[in-house]
Amino acid sequence: AVRRLEALVMAAPQPIRPGRILAACPPQEQHVIGLLLLTYLLRRRGWEVVYLGANVPIEQLATTARVVQPQLVIMAAQLLHTASTLKAAAEELQQAGVPLAYGGLIFNLAPALRERIAGHFLGEQLEAVPQMVESLMAAPRPAPATETVGEEYLHVLEHFQERQGLIEAHVLQSRNGARHGHNHLALANRELGLNIGAALSLGDMGYLGTDIEWITGLLRNYHLPEETLTAFLETYHQTATERLDERGQPIVAWLGQLLSGNASY
Repeated sequence: AVRRLEALVMAAPQPIRPGRILAACPPQEQHVIGLLLLTYLLRRRGWEVVYLGANVPIEQLATTARVVQPQLVIMAAQLLHTASTLKAAAEELQQAGVPLAYGGLIFNLAPALRERIAGHFLGEQLEAVPQMVESLMAAPRPAPATETVGEEYLHVLEHFQERQGLIEAHVLQSRNGARHGHNHLALANRELGLNIGAALSLGDMGYLGTDIEWITGLLRNYHLPEETLTAFLETYHQTATERLDERGQPIVAWLGQLLSGNASY
């Protein structure tokens, strides 16, 4: 599908409209089909779109923006931890005075995330995005104000990042004898760690609810029993309790609430 879309993009007509658009996925984001499809739709409408693809480092994005001088940058994130890297990219672009528009599945699942991104949300329906982009190109306007992440979350994040490797290694070691899906649990272990960090950098542990749903779907997809997820989360909670000090209590408390069925999604 990606190769076919890339061929369609390459075969699109030459641009006939003034202005240039830069399209990229933020760091760690590998899902490109939505952004590729949007690139094709915009090129079909006569826009010049420079497509950078998946997992674009912030430094490379900033350098390319200085060289290409786009009137608009479009980015897409599908996961919680890539919403966090998109936030960092948005702040870099804002400092450089480059307008940003963005979208992606995670912003549909957790609408409150839109208040953290310094850019224009492009809506939940892909077919309506080209018109939104054209509106921004025709009449540029400041991005909506964003909510500031509290310092307390950043302190928790710093502490978690110091201990994250120890926690994940201990969880894997503890689950090494599990009867079901060790490889898939290793992936879930990595994703949960990434998304705990993302939730903290975005300023709300509640965003983790979307990640738990993703992990649940992963295990169901591989026909693993539901108790596998519960056992994994219990192990992670116990390990976090042992490895984190009082600074990590928001993480420990949220995991405890999740296991008791009281966590907010």
